[in-house]
Amino acid sequence: MFRCVIAVLVMSLLSTSMANNDKKFAKILNDFNFVLMSKISSNENSVISPFSVTVALSMLYSGMKGNTKHQVASLLHLDEANDDQTHAMVKSFTDKIHDMQSANKVWISKEVNVIQSFINTLQTNYDATIGALDTSNPEEARKNINQWVSMKTEGNIKDLFPEGSIDSLTRLVIANALFYKGQWSHKFDKKSTRKGDFHLDNGETIQVDLMYNNEKYPYLKDINTGVDVVELPYGDKQFSMVVVVPNQNKKLSTVEQTINSDVFSRWVNDLKASNSVDVILPKFTVEKQYDLKEKLLELGISDLFTAGVSDLSGVNDLHDLVVSGGYHKVRVEVDEEGTTAAAATGLGIIAFSMPPQIRVDRPFLFYIIHKESNAIIFNGKITNPSIS
Repeated sequence: MFRCVIAVLVMSLLSTSMANNDKKFAKILNDFNFVLMSKISSNENSVISPFSVTVALSMLYSGMKGNTKHQVASLLHLDEANDDQTHAMVKSFTDKIHDMQSANKVWISKEVNVIQSFINTLQTNYDATIGALDTSNPEEARKNINQWVSMKTEGNIKDLFPEGSIDSLTRLVIANALFYKGQWSHKFDKKSTRKGDFHLDNGETIQVDLMYNNEKYPYLKDINTGVDVVELPYGDKQFSMVVVVPNQNKKLSTVEQTINSDVFSRWVNDLKASNSVDVILPKFTVEKQYDLKEKLLELGISDLFTAGVSDLSGVNDLHDLVVSGGYHKVRVEVDEEGTTAAAATGLGIIAFSMPPQIRVDRPFLFYIIHKESNAIIFNGKITNPSIS
């Protein structure tokens, strides 16, 4: 039984039907985000890109059949009877997020006879490039793939594929690389950055660099869930960061249990422009790598990883392919200028005119969203800004 490796990483209308596709895809991304985050989130800093994972899975989905396809369709809420719609949704949305760099590539071994329609789908709908995979020297192949990943993320993601992840049985590698560098619409003045207290959920208090700004940020105080929400736009106007901080009497872990796609949509839709909002935002860098195979198994995607059961007969007609591993790596860096490679966070502080304040001096959530569709591209949790 030969193997393929699927990898995703990170450190994004002309007609009514296209607009509807974008809304459907945004719903798919947001629903999947909260399902995946529930398997990843812990008491530590965490960050994922539901967009990157979904794109990589969708690429391979075009070669799935039978129950293998059914399991992935159920997880992502795809219409099994309409593959063209699935790929059209991804293409339409990806074509619109031109301020974010998304690249797809498939490496194919000469020892596997890949069905041409599979390649055509990836090239037409995912703008995927096709490369040769030489497994006579697996370590060299791994380094070459990692080099492509590093190049497409401007050096932010290194060594995505760990040692041993590519071997002589590997026949196919699929990768999505996603990179974003956004400057705040309203940059934080470096002279206003000060050391300040950040209160951990375990009762400890640490000192971190806190940035300050006062602008007309969209803001919401949600009494029902006990959180403050603020939106920090990027200068490209296509993306923004939504920051969610619990009230002082609530722990983040408690708030997380109440959040889903519908709650998030309500927050974003209810954000109101204000005269001014004081925001305090910790500077931080977070880099995480996950065993995606482990998380997908927990979510019911088992056939894809089971030899003799996996049905990738849309890739080749020998029924001899199985996914051996999945890797998801994300890096986020936030400072006064903006965000590199992923997302960031915002908070509020008292100003002269006593505007609303979002003081993020305790664990919080952040989301980088596509503003037009409210689709979540990155989602993170910061429990300790001093730890990467």
